[in-house]
Amino acid sequence: MHTKMFHCETEPCTQFIVLFLAFIFYWADNLNYLLMAECTSVEEMMDDVANRFIAWKTSGRLAQMSYLALREEANKSYLNIIGETNTDSHFQSVHYVGSYHGEGMPEFVCGDKDMMGVFPTFPIVCWKRLSTKCQETGYVVGEQIKDDPAYLKLRVMDETCLHKDYQCFVNNGYLKSSDFMEKRLEFMKEYSSAFEIHGPSVTIPSGHQVPHTLKYEPMNDIVFCLLCQSWPSINYFTRKRQTNWPSEKLLQKISDVDCHIVAVGRPNSLSKMNEWRLSFSLAEKILFREIPEQFANCLFALKAIKKKHKLYESREQKPLCSYFIKTACLWICERMSCGNTMNLIRSVLDWLINCYENRHMPHYFIPEQNLIGHLSKESCDDVRTTLTTIKKHLWTEVMSSIEGGIVDSRRIINKHICDALTIERIGQSHDYAMLEVNLLKHPTATTRCLKGVVNDLKNSITDHMVFEINRWVSCSILPFDKAVIYWIRNSTNIAEIVSNIEGLILPIIKKLKEIVIEGYEDIFKAKLHRHIGDLLTSTLVCLRDKYSYEDRTKYQNKALQYYKLGAEMIYPDGLCDDGVGHEAYVVKFHYLMGNHKELKDAIDDFRNAFRSFEDYKLKCIPFINIHTGDEREDLTYREWEVDKSFQCFIKNQSNTDFSFSLIPIVYYIYFRVRLNDGNVECASKIATLIENLKEHVYTSDIELLLGNFAECLIGLVKVMQMICNGTIYLIR
Repeated sequence: MHTKMFHCETEPCTQFIVLFLAFIFYWADNLNYLLMAECTSVEEMMDDVANRFIAWKTSGRLAQMSYLALREEANKSYLNIIGETNTDSHFQSVHYVGSYHGEGMPEFVCGDKDMMGVFPTFPIVCWKRLSTKCQETGYVVGEQIKDDPAYLKLRVMDETCLHKDYQCFVNNGYLKSSDFMEKRLEFMKEYSSAFEIHGPSVTIPSGHQVPHTLKYEPMNDIVFCLLCQSWPSINYFTRKRQTNWPSEKLLQKISDVDCHIVAVGRPNSLSKMNEWRLSFSLAEKILFREIPEQFANCLFALKAIKKKHKLYESREQKPLCSYFIKTACLWICERMSCGNTMNLIRSVLDWLINCYENRHMPHYFIPEQNLIGHLSKESCDDVRTTLTTIKKHLWTEVMSSIEGGIVDSRRIINKHICDALTIERIGQSHDYAMLEVNLLKHPTATTRCLKGVVNDLKNSITDHMVFEINRWVSCSILPFDKAVIYWIRNSTNIAEIVSNIEGLILPIIKKLKEIVIEGYEDIFKAKLHRHIGDLLTSTLVCLRDKYSYEDRTKYQNKALQYYKLGAEMIYPDGLCDDGVGHEAYVVKFHYLMGNHKELKDAIDDFRNAFRSFEDYKLKCIPFINIHTGDEREDLTYREWEVDKSFQCFIKNQSNTDFSFSLIPIVYYIYFRVRLNDGNVECASKIATLIENLKEHVYTSDIELLLGNFAECLIGLVKVMQMICNGTIYLIR
């Protein structure tokens, strides 16, 4: 009875304790889960911030690739028209490849700018003996090495078929790659003794003389290569892929480009002097024109990390090179759909780590080729450890490595994250590791703060992309400028020069869709029409005394017609400058040509258009470029001879290349018109306006100086007025 009573009395107490403990454990588990979820949320938000900054840094990639492809095409056209090809001392064809031209990477993560060159005397590589009579330059038969099919030997079927320069390079029936490179070095010594050999490439330091065929393109590395008659027999075009990339259409484009052979043998091979390697650089260039942006961003981030740490750059046999990172990105793109850039980076790192763990990395085009088969186990283990460490601290590694270029990410992070959370700022040492620790300490506040930053960055990326597109669209196309300089120096026949300019550029406009990346045709088409107008303007100014009044009227109208054809700049996202850029070009044209009446009307038209122009579109207004200190001065500097003060202002600056937004230039012209009319008060207001425009459209300090220059001119005019009025007297 007592026992029962005791049991009955204690049972509720026991149940309460059990329930209480269960309640505590339940909430402890949930609290732990919530805390973990909150930390996960913080890490995801941190990833999103990194994704946005990466996207910001690469926002001009497609515009850059489009512009560089256009400039490359312009260079070909220039060389064909000037007639400086088809000689033994110049290249038959050149192709610009590598990180900068071929992938569109920001310049601060690129190494040398790479160029592939084929001489007209080089033999063509075939895959079987030809039955027809050989061509003048001859041919060789490629024999892939069984265990390393990306490498091959070149069998010479008939020595007499080769160009005389290469008949002595035959060893046991095969063309020697070592002698081939020696011959190319003799060619380079004609231009400069300052070069280095790196594998199949010749590196020329910046500022040194380069072969004439190349001097219109910035480059450092020349790779001499042989052209393949066709692609080798590989299963690249038919293999199964988990994603639909590359598409059938893209694969067709790739099959239409050439592949090449470069003079480099297998690492550690005893017969490397007779060995060559296949190069698919042009195919890779096509792939990166159409690769999903997240994968291009992934490549950029990993290249930035490698460049920051200078990983393995000092070793002769680099166990981790940029080409391996590119290979990994291409393989992952075939196997994974697009997603979060930071997660793609982790996937690429996992793929690379697995390759080094198994000491096998398949070549992207020829998977049977092991790219790291020559590396020792110790080297592979070392790289695997390095990559594992990078993955473990990925956020810190990415954020500290992508600093550079135009976007100052450190300033944004300090202002909008560190100051908002009252945590330690990022200093010159770029200590993102400490920032990561601090962010994870305060998950709730951090998540809230990072969400706001991500939203702000989203808008900033769009704005910056337009700025980057505008920057590339506004770049000079140097081969066109060189051609016009050449014609002006060698002829005074204005009709002939105008015809040459049209013959140089109009065919390129017709095939622009094939040259630039999809979505960029309209904006570069407008750019080229405006550029024809600029070149005609420069020609008219430079030959001012060489043509009749009738010709002046005729060709002025032609220049204005081309400006009208480029009336609107339509950006890939549909944004448009509403013709304001066109009105600005017309103002500049009439000022340079000295058409005073037409100039005042053009200024009124510009002001009316600009008055209704929305502020957010100001970033769409293009820049103009003025060069001093080299032969381009003949065009861009000389055309301003109508304004000697402005020429003097430009000439006295420390730089030799200037980019001005057209808006302050037009207002400067408006200022000069009012000053010439004697309306000093109005001119003073315009000078102040020029200075105030810096909040919206300035791209450099030179435009701010333009406002100061205008103020100085006003001061000079006021002094001259006072002298004329007798208010002050000159000391004799």
